[in-house]
Order: sequence, then structure tokens, then C-alpha cells
Amino acid sequence: MMNVMNRRYINKLDLRHVRKKKIKEVAKKGIGEQVRISGVVTAISNRWLNRPNYHVLDSSGEINVCMFVAPRVSIRCGDQIEVVGTLRWVLGFKKKEKRIWGLQLVKIPSPS
Repeated sequence: MMNVMNRRYINKLDLRHVRKKKIKEVAKKGIGEQVRISGVVTAISNRWLNRPNYHVLDSSGEINVCMFVAPRVSIRCGDQIEVVGTLRWVLGFKKKEKRIWGLQLVKIPSPS
């Protein structure tokens, strides 16, 4: 039930104004800023919690994306995705790192 309520709220957000950037550029932005990236999924964790984490790689670097709500489409390693979200600090095992708290995720179809 909570996931349905969260999805309804997120679907109402207008995030068209957020321009796509390379991951290296996004990492330089401030905490709380809205960002849009695209890249290839290299690893997935916490799927069973319904808040999956995706490691996303583009030509400039890699970043972790923690989804606020699990996407309706199935995402696998190797899939190309586009994510819109906000930057947050997360305390990792060794250091503090920036992650994207994902609000919207779109799977980009592979060219046939």
C-alpha cells in the first residue's frame, strides 16, 4: 500500500526541466540538487526491499542510484536506463559518498 501511495506522489512530479548530465558533472553538484543521468546498470542490490539500488556507469564515471520506489519494469545488469533524482550524502563503509536518490527511472530500449 505504501509503495502505491509513493508512486502516485512521484508520478505527479514534473521533472522535465532537469537536464541530462554526465555522471562526472553530477558528482560536482551540491547536495539536494535535482539531476538526470543515463547509463548502463552494472550491479543491483536491495531489490527485495522494494527500494533497489543500481550502480550506473557512463563514459565519465559510475554512481549509485537508490530508488525511492521500485520501477514497474524489470531492470537487469546491462540495461540502459535514465534516472532523475536528487543528490544525497550516504555514509559508506569507508567514506561518505554522493548518491542519487532516484524519483523516476526509465528503461531505454536497446536498438534492434
